Amino acid sequence: MGHGDKNNLKQRIQKFLVISWHFFRLAFLHVRRNDVVFAVTNPAFIIFILAVLRSFRRFEYILLAYDIFPENLVAAGLARQKSFHYRVVKKIFDWSYSRADRVIVIGRDMANILKNKGVENRRLLLIPNWSDCSRIQPTSPRNNPYLCQLGIQNKKVFLFAGNIGRVQGINNLLTAITLVKSKQAVFLFIGSGAMADTVRMQQAESRYHNIYYLEPLPLEKQPEFLNACDVAIVTLGTNMLGLGVPSKSYFSMAAGKPLLYIGEHDSEIAQVIAEEQCGWQVEPHEPARLAELIDLICALPEEKLTAAGQAARRTAEKRFSETVIQNRYGELFTSLNHQEKK
Repeated sequence: MGHGDKNNLKQRIQKFLVISWHFFRLAFLHVRRNDVVFAVTNPAFIIFILAVLRSFRRFEYILLAYDIFPENLVAAGLARQKSFHYRVVKKIFDWSYSRADRVIVIGRDMANILKNKGVENRRLLLIPNWSDCSRIQPTSPRNNPYLCQLGIQNKKVFLFAGNIGRVQGINNLLTAITLVKSKQAVFLFIGSGAMADTVRMQQAESRYHNIYYLEPLPLEKQPEFLNACDVAIVTLGTNMLGLGVPSKSYFSMAAGKPLLYIGEHDSEIAQVIAEEQCGWQVEPHEPARLAELIDLICALPEEKLTAAGQAARRTAEKRFSETVIQNRYGELFTSLNHQEKK
């Protein structure tokens, strides 16, 4: 890890500590016996703080797990699994997760990880994240303003949009791009993150000129830039199974784009793709196989891509729309109200 990365990490830890202290102070002052406390796993320190507070002040504690800490630090290369400090922190957070009355997970693979951390199965509840299927509608990439601006509207465009970070397996994807044979394939990256400079460097060096990069775009442009492709790329690096679910998948599905998922076959998004036939999956450490799959997708008849995109849209509406997921939360809080009245 470079000097700049270390300084940035220290600043983030300091920021999280300050935020967590404010959370603890507010919780200590305002949370009363028999209250219902709903928390998320960011910043991570709040998990431990609420677990400690709950030990001497009885309240209903619901934890929404977006991340699994500290295992995600190992996957990001920020901690060593065999180190003494990591093992101590892991024991603390395993205990902290297990103190919640309910733990909401956003993926089945995440539920398995939490069981291994000591969370009882009866306390786990699967509620995925949602996408805005009313605001994001499928449109043709052939007329997309971003693709027209870049002059690639008639190519087979593979879009990576979002955080270009350490755990996304960007090097694996970039290696695969160098192995792709199809002259129709182009790759558009939209976003920022720790690996964005690596993408820009390969863009400058690419002899095939098949990599394009745009800086992060405002949220109100999301319906346009999510439609700037034929296929949406969703990728996670190795050792990320169960540590997070790339929920941007559901937004690309809302845009009617089939998914090219680079991740482990028993992860949540891979399972959705297999169940709904709305894309393709490849393991995260096989760039040659990934390149072959991209070539295969480029050779598919247009109606095959269209059918996969339509399946993605149907799945987003059926399983991941705002209405569907909000109803799941409504059922949860209704059940809590009934328990309180008993």
